[in-house]
Amino acid sequence: MTQFHTFHADGSPLNDGAADLQDAAHTMLTYDGHDFEIRHEDGEFKLFVSRFSQNSCGGKHDLVEWPKYSAKSEAEVFANVIKMGGVNDYYAMTAAEYAEMVAEAEAA
Repeated sequence: MTQFHTFHADGSPLNDGAADLQDAAHTMLTYDGHDFEIRHEDGEFKLFVSRFSQNSCGGKHDLVEWPKYSAKSEAEVFANVIKMGGVNDYYAMTAAEYAEMVAEAEAA
């Protein structure tokens, strides 16, 4: 099973260690207090994400659809989050990519 490391847009880690696809995507969607749902509608799995963090003024906010993340399965929605990024430009890389990056940095 492929493991992923998740990061803030500035490159600092969102969590310690690696996570599987679903956990990494969940972290990328909820790290700063956002909420999300995956709904099965019209034969597709659709991702809905809160406009703002629950930690911001006004607390919990309505969810809006992220149409480009829609897929034929829930697992594909999570894969799209890994591929296209989460809220606040959070991103992920595989554990192998991360290990290569660390090795290159240590060799420099």
